[in-house]
Amino acid sequence: MKKSILTCLIVCLIAAHSFAQTSFAKGDNVVGFGIGVGGNLYSGYHYSNIKRIPAITASYEHCVVGSLWDNKSSLGVGGIVGYTSAKWDDKSKEWGWKVSHTIIGARCALHYSFLPQLDTYFGLTLGFDAVSWTWTGKYDKSGGYSRGGSSGFAWSSYLGARYYFTDAVGAFAEIGYGFSALNLGVALKF
Repeated sequence: MKKSILTCLIVCLIAAHSFAQTSFAKGDNVVGFGIGVGGNLYSGYHYSNIKRIPAITASYEHCVVGSLWDNKSSLGVGGIVGYTSAKWDDKSKEWGWKVSHTIIGARCALHYSFLPQLDTYFGLTLGFDAVSWTWTGKYDKSGGYSRGGSSGFAWSSYLGARYYFTDAVGAFAEIGYGFSALNLGVALKF
């Protein structure tokens, strides 16, 4: 009995896979709004009580090539804007620092649809990371404050999936290296 149920499930999955069309076709546009956690932006700071604002992102993607190698594959290009920050104070609250990152970048992703509502993809982001930091309190004997930044080139790679509940509304999850290790949010397709 268990073997026949398992066999039936496998046959259904194979059938769904062979009849699946891409869920990201040529001309489709997707806007995403997400919240991310983790990542490599603050990995060099070895402080125990860092307060972080999670990465907040808005992205746009346009499908430029449909049926890339079969009817379930496609290529999308677009952009992303994101913001995150972190703050640290010593235990006495006499000194500390705050740093923020605003990232603007271009994205490119290869898509493949295993199921009609499921859009899986792998991509790269290249862009600019505008960094701003400020020392707070008395960080040296003169009691001065300092501001600065180390802005520059930024990149990330990600593996993601969008699941569409309707033709236009879905949820997405992305894991990767860069701005955040895990990004979750809502996707709107038009």
